[in-house]
Amino acid sequence: MPQILRSCFKTASEGVKHVSETSKLLKVCETLGNHRENKQNHHLLVMNIRFLDGLRGIAALMVLIGHARLLLWEGYTAGFKTHPEAYSVLDKAFMLALSPFRYGHEMVVLFFILSGFVIHLRFANQADRVPMLLKTFWYKRLKRLYPPLLFAFLLTFVLDSIGKSNGWSIYFQQTPYGNINRDIVSITEGSVFLGNLLFLMSVYVTTFGSNVVTWSLMFEWWFYVLYPLFYALILKIGFKKTSGLILILFLISFFKDHLAPLLLWKVLNSFIIWWMGAALVEVWVNRETTARKIYALLPYGVGALPIAFYLKEKNIESFYGVLDFIFGIGFTGLIAVCLRLNPRHTIIRVLNSLKPLGDCSYTLYLIHVPIFVFTSGWLIHTNGVLPKNQYYVIIGTVLVTILAYLLHFIIEIPFTKSKKKDVYTEGSLLNQKVAKNVTQLHD
Repeated sequence: MPQILRSCFKTASEGVKHVSETSKLLKVCETLGNHRENKQNHHLLVMNIRFLDGLRGIAALMVLIGHARLLLWEGYTAGFKTHPEAYSVLDKAFMLALSPFRYGHEMVVLFFILSGFVIHLRFANQADRVPMLLKTFWYKRLKRLYPPLLFAFLLTFVLDSIGKSNGWSIYFQQTPYGNINRDIVSITEGSVFLGNLLFLMSVYVTTFGSNVVTWSLMFEWWFYVLYPLFYALILKIGFKKTSGLILILFLISFFKDHLAPLLLWKVLNSFIIWWMGAALVEVWVNRETTARKIYALLPYGVGALPIAFYLKEKNIESFYGVLDFIFGIGFTGLIAVCLRLNPRHTIIRVLNSLKPLGDCSYTLYLIHVPIFVFTSGWLIHTNGVLPKNQYYVIIGTVLVTILAYLLHFIIEIPFTKSKKKDVYTEGSLLNQKVAKNVTQLHD
């Protein structure tokens, strides 16, 4: 009898050991399977949103050509309308072909939505919401913003100083062109530089020198400051209630001139546009029934774009916050349309091919205005007026784009490229964990 019991205990022990080993094996297989699935999902995700870089590149190019037309051509009202007979057929053709590139401000709205989409995409997984590491988040954002911005400030200071020393009228608001005199004001004092470093431009100080486009970075940085606070609210009360609060703050912000601090309310007036990108991500990755229904309706938002452009042409500047909001709805719908298209669709393939332009779009955005202002100042100083043809517009666009592409390898990539290995590469913590479990099995 004792011998039978010992035999039973031995058999049971071996069975338990076998179950334990099998459990370990299943655990390892599950980990490997999840790893493979995550890797595949990551690859599909990257492939599905590559077109965003193309959209960003198009937006940057729209801003670039818009400013080139402003600064390197005599213009439509002050030029063409006064002497259309002086324009050849080719000049008229170029003028008409480049006329859609006058919506630079609206492209900044698209930039904001793309930024909200990409930033929130990292935190939108409902199952993996975790408190954000503020120090790491803000450090990465500053590392992204500052190097190209500091280079742009240096470039602006050098070119503006040369132009001012030569007495070029563009730096003293004394050109024959009222729109240039209104838009280009070059102030390079130390207090202005400090205010720009603190992202207070266009509220408490002017933009630095002739680089007027940096106003948008003030908004971008303070969006980054606000986002973790609203993300913390998402963890507490959910995305819908948080979005409702943002909408209420947006409505209150229309009285910003009577509220303090002005900076906060001015930023909140535009933050809802940035949040549209985050909301699009939320319904895109969320598989709940309500989210799916909203996502199905979002592409119809693109219909807001014709309305917004029509209102823009009617010059309703007094309702600029509302107009930007309408453009935001339209651009969000446009991105939603692209998300629903097959990755092999011609539109998506064209946008994907523009990725190199999107990669250097931040550098391109920051350096082009001081270069065009300098060139414009030289042209006016030399000829007294700007050219009737748009050859300088075309040449300037090509050369500055090439310069920006080369520069972004120096002032962007070294500061944005992560030193940590990707979670899907060999040597990652996940693979180390898998390897450890496999080793334990063999032991």
